[in-house]
Amino acid sequence: MAGGAIVLAAVLWRLSTGPISLAFLAPYVEEALSADDASYRVTFTDFRLTWAGWERTLDFRASDVQTYSVDGVLLATVPEIAFELSVAAILRGIIAPVQLSLLGPDIHLTRDTQGKLNLKFNGSGFENIHLKPAEAIEKVLNRDSLDRPIDYLQSITISGATLTVHNPDLSPVWIANNTDVVVRRMRDGI
Repeated sequence: MAGGAIVLAAVLWRLSTGPISLAFLAPYVEEALSADDASYRVTFTDFRLTWAGWERTLDFRASDVQTYSVDGVLLATVPEIAFELSVAAILRGIIAPVQLSLLGPDIHLTRDTQGKLNLKFNGSGFENIHLKPAEAIEKVLNRDSLDRPIDYLQSITISGATLTVHNPDLSPVWIANNTDVVVRRMRDGI
């Protein structure tokens, strides 16, 4: 107990001086955030443990996050993501996020005259989306078991985003700065 208390105190002291680099864990986290069926993969340049204040305490953060399709096409970029890992998953040998936060993205949502959606994160994105946004979120957060890392995800948060919506039916472009969106998995749905 005393040894554990000393280690904990040392880690907290180190965190108070700045983030701790966890670059050696980056490949495992990238694998956990990527699709099992290789339909997309996630990469990032930096991975670290930070003190996020008393409300969130510790955050794992990745910078310059990029998502690629199976063909190597850049789907989305986000300046930074923060997430909390599942202790239950770690005990099963799985690295899995419970909460995922996209920090400061620039999101452009365009609806064309046929009703198809184009979604771009920082200039890269998805075109001609046939799923409705609610269906896409439901698909990501739908859980059949606890075998995949994505099955442990409880919430997705977008913080500090600039949201731009283009709709041909609305003459002005709608822009919302410093937008926050929270999507949570509940027992009876999203």
